[in-house]
Amino acid sequence: MSDGRAKDLPVLGDRAASCLWVGQVLSTLGSQVSFFIIPTVAITYLHASESDVGVLNAVGSVAFPLLYLVAGPFVGRWRLLRVMYVSDIARAVVFAVIPLALAAGYASMPLLYGVALVSSVFSVLFDLAYSALLPRLVRGEELERQNGRLQLAFTMARLVGPPVGGLMVKVAGVVASLALNSVSFVASVISVVVTGRMVPGTDTPVEAPRRVTRSDLMAGFHFLWRIPILRRATVASSLHNLGMNAARTALLLFLYRGLDLSAAEVGLLFAAEALGATVGAARSTQLIRRLGVGGSLLLGPLESILWLLFPIAVIGHGAAVATAILFVSAVWLPIWNVTITTLRQEIVPPDILMRVHAASRTVVLGTIPLGSLLGGVGAGALASRFGDAWGLSIAVALGALVATAALQPLASRDVFRAKDYADYRQEVS
Repeated sequence: MSDGRAKDLPVLGDRAASCLWVGQVLSTLGSQVSFFIIPTVAITYLHASESDVGVLNAVGSVAFPLLYLVAGPFVGRWRLLRVMYVSDIARAVVFAVIPLALAAGYASMPLLYGVALVSSVFSVLFDLAYSALLPRLVRGEELERQNGRLQLAFTMARLVGPPVGGLMVKVAGVVASLALNSVSFVASVISVVVTGRMVPGTDTPVEAPRRVTRSDLMAGFHFLWRIPILRRATVASSLHNLGMNAARTALLLFLYRGLDLSAAEVGLLFAAEALGATVGAARSTQLIRRLGVGGSLLLGPLESILWLLFPIAVIGHGAAVATAILFVSAVWLPIWNVTITTLRQEIVPPDILMRVHAASRTVVLGTIPLGSLLGGVGAGALASRFGDAWGLSIAVALGALVATAALQPLASRDVFRAKDYADYRQEVS
């Protein structure tokens, strides 16, 4: 196997990474508009039930655990930039189906399920290729900075996407809103192609083409479980995703049906959450250095602890309470993501990085569809028993309570004392 950091794959600086970053901002913006509008269409236009919304969210993430495991070894044998722009083109096409169906009067829940499933497949392929390409362009502190910029791009899109989506639904309707998503992926394709011309040969396959064996598929899991800090972080992330996706499924229903907010108002609430995440992403590098790697990991679950307060929104000033919770809780998640991603890229050998990343994603994201299903079913049961306002707010809090269990795997003196990524390299050797 060739080494992704050897002479044939030199570090080329951050100019190419910056070009990819611009494309990611545009692509993610369109995605956030659609990810906001699609459930809104389901709830307000198709009158979907709580279970329908849970299934929709689950279908949109079911490809994560199924595909990451299988695709990881294969993507390492393909040209990475080609994987990225083909994935962008495919997502542009599939998201364009929804506005066409709405305009023709053929929109349905099965159609939304299909779009969510297909788009998630190509999102997995894009993510795997991007995660393997970035460490070829930058290293060390610059790698951490680029991961921070990626989180900032994501949170910037989350900041702008929901209010833009809500405003476009109100002014122009869902057809124009969803059309924006397809255009944004075309812009991302352009950035990927330009990157390829800036750094020709960068996307050379990490591994020579050959038949993928069972040992190839399992190698990432074995490495992930053998290294204590990676094992702890993976278990913690899985618990966090399980609980928070149950909570998020119930939250959207609570905002629309429990607090009776409009699409524009809900969009502004999620913009407040994204603003908090933007603050965390912008300061992630400085905070990680001040808190240390271990301290940054331990503070990640603060998000779920604050979400336990959502039932207070039922008592009064619901929109204001929800805004405050979403803003403050969102600060810590980008810091957690930057820490986890950089940790893997810094301590995992390049020849197995793709498979370790795929294994981690399989486990961590595998709890998302389960959480979404449980959130939808639980929200429906609690709303039937206690009414929309109290029942759905309790469902949000119960999901957050499950997510707080992420603290347990990280409750270790060794985790807390680690100040730098280098402190964990001895676990690998």
